[in-house]
Amino acid sequence: MIAIIMVLITCIGLLIYFIVSDNNKKRDEKYRFEAAARLIKEEMLNEMIAPPSLTPDMYNRRLLVELSWEDSEKQRYMVDPAKGIKFGRSSMTNDVIVDWPTISANHCVLFLQNSRLYVQDLSSGNGTFVMQRNKQVRARPTAEIRDGDCIIIGGIRFTVHTYFLNMSKI
Repeated sequence: MIAIIMVLITCIGLLIYFIVSDNNKKRDEKYRFEAAARLIKEEMLNEMIAPPSLTPDMYNRRLLVELSWEDSEKQRYMVDPAKGIKFGRSSMTNDVIVDWPTISANHCVLFLQNSRLYVQDLSSGNGTFVMQRNKQVRARPTAEIRDGDCIIIGGIRFTVHTYFLNMSKI
């Protein structure tokens, strides 16, 4: 009788082992599947983003702008300028909020016009400037922005990099 109980306990133990092993395999398989899906999505996104040197086909490509700057910390954002991106101190009316004393509540706006990127000063107290290839230009009232230019507002430099997203691959 004891031998039968021992065999039964061994069988139950083996059954539990196989069930747990199978669950671990399924969990590992699910993890690998999710990791592969992330890599595929990332690769697709990398393939969809084209360098700014390409001329955009405006029906199939959309401009994205990367803004980076340092105030009290390093910040970097990807933004879509199609609707205009407002800069200033006011959190009620701006997309890029920079709480800095030399920046006006509503300082400037970055926008697209005829497939070109521009910045317009919104009658700010300290003005809006663009550093274009080592030459500082005041936005009166607007200035064109190209890849690698810097927008200077209230003493803070916003570096602008442009990318075209291929909408036909989404």
